[in-house]
Amino acid sequence: EDEGTVYRCNVGMPEYLPVEIQRKMKGGLSAAPLPTFSKDTDNFALAVHIFQLLMNGTHPFACRILPSQASVVFPQPSNNIMNGIFPFMQPKSGIAIPIYAPDIDILPAYIKKLFSRAFIDGHNTPSQRPNAEEWYNALVQLERELVSCKHISHHEYHKSLKKCPWCEVDQRFGAGVVA
Repeated sequence: EDEGTVYRCNVGMPEYLPVEIQRKMKGGLSAAPLPTFSKDTDNFALAVHIFQLLMNGTHPFACRILPSQASVVFPQPSNNIMNGIFPFMQPKSGIAIPIYAPDIDILPAYIKKLFSRAFIDGHNTPSQRPNAEEWYNALVQLERELVSCKHISHHEYHKSLKKCPWCEVDQRFGAGVVA
């Protein structure tokens, strides 16, 4: 906004837009009633990016269909956002986290709690989403608690884990562990 003129954002990727914006977007983002973007919506997008950084590039609302549930409709991340389904912490019949994703339990409780606030509590109460300062403090703490893998030096993981989760992901894909 500048001198009373509102300059609307005409772009947005549904995978980074929280439910409150997606509900408004029926006629497109530029037609959505104001306000569209806020600190709360930015906090949602920030949480999505941080999740992807920590979880092997996986979108927090991505999922896969279980083989025994082939008739289940495959929800896209934006569908899961709209429906408030965070598959990493809210299991749903017929779907699971993507095979390339590590289990969320590789993360310490204080990081998982922030994701729960961002994607579960924040679904109905956007003000519950962690802000940038909260993420910064948690990530600084996480960085201090990382250990290096014995097999692959660029693999780092939380000190509470007994083995490297990145080597486990590699093994699921048949890449094997290279010393």
